[in-house]
Amino acid sequence: MSATVQLQLLVPGLCGPLPDNKQLEHDPVLIRLFNTLARARVATGEENNAIEKDNAVEKENGYALLSTLFAMHVSAEFPAAALSLSAYLQYKPADMLFGSTADIAHYLQAGYYFLHADPVHLRVEMDHAILQSPADLQLTPAETIAFCEQQQAHFSADGIHFFATDASHCYVCIKKPQLLHTTRLQHAIGRNIHFILPAGEDAIYWKQFLNESQMLLFNHPANQRREQTGQLTLNSLWLHGGGCLPAAESRGTGDIDLVCANDFLLAGLADYFKIPWCEIDDIKAGNWSVDFYRRIKNYRKPLLYFDCLLPWLHYTDTRMWQQQVNLFYQYCLLPLLVLVRQGKLNIDLYPLNDTMPDKKYHFHHYYACRFWRRAKIKNYVDTY
Repeated sequence: MSATVQLQLLVPGLCGPLPDNKQLEHDPVLIRLFNTLARARVATGEENNAIEKDNAVEKENGYALLSTLFAMHVSAEFPAAALSLSAYLQYKPADMLFGSTADIAHYLQAGYYFLHADPVHLRVEMDHAILQSPADLQLTPAETIAFCEQQQAHFSADGIHFFATDASHCYVCIKKPQLLHTTRLQHAIGRNIHFILPAGEDAIYWKQFLNESQMLLFNHPANQRREQTGQLTLNSLWLHGGGCLPAAESRGTGDIDLVCANDFLLAGLADYFKIPWCEIDDIKAGNWSVDFYRRIKNYRKPLLYFDCLLPWLHYTDTRMWQQQVNLFYQYCLLPLLVLVRQGKLNIDLYPLNDTMPDKKYHFHHYYACRFWRRAKIKNYVDTY
């Protein structure tokens, strides 16, 4: 009989943070979900403290947990942009929207500093601006190319290079490494940007960069056409995930031996650590859990990453978040727990809470014996 698979299940946003959790208390699906979590054994990753102390990664972004699970020593901000682009070169180079894949490969190997520079709309309120999701813009590829061409022409004198992998994902790189702290896009959506702009020793330049970029975008003909037709305008870029592609000696000796995710950052980590990566099939299609188990049963410690909840965290109306949680619980978690009860899987579930980002719920063969445990939703869902 094969050894039990130790599945690492990362579901950022499963426990919030949300603007309010009182309206969730009578949702039957959420009650069942958190009663299920109450039956698990809770741990906080203390066995990985030695690695965490070596990492200077902000825990609120969820990057510290990835650094820990992969035993990756990061001394500055987690290089999400560089890792994502390296995966794009590996898996979808022909789909590059703007920029040269040969240039990206050269800049990655030469140690250039990369940042996500995602197109966003800032909704101006009385005395602040709220960041809206790039998905709200519904940019066309032609529009993104036109915006990148304008930005590249202006900032090339500063040695900045622009790239776009699709209409919603843009990147910049510069030769000199930067000392910068940023906020991940998924954690910035719906928030007042005044408190989450780039910080650090090199932040002054990048704030100036954003100001100049916004002025260019304001006058762009494509934006003027969008405004005339009642569409949201692309009026800013959101910088995050900065860093250089880590050197080989940063790889460490982590135990993860398979990555399953529909996310280029996770694909980039798999490529960097020379381990297999596979995309996640639609959890509502067919007998998903059986097919998924066939793919992972010969691995010791695979990682499964769901990020479908992140876009809905910072909206006042939580119904879309609740719908996505419902889908995850019904079509993913419950079928996987059947495999746990059969002794085929153990699961470490990480909801990446803001307050305790390394907290995990461990499910093993006998977890269901704790059937009497009940949860209060307010003790599980973070608010802000």
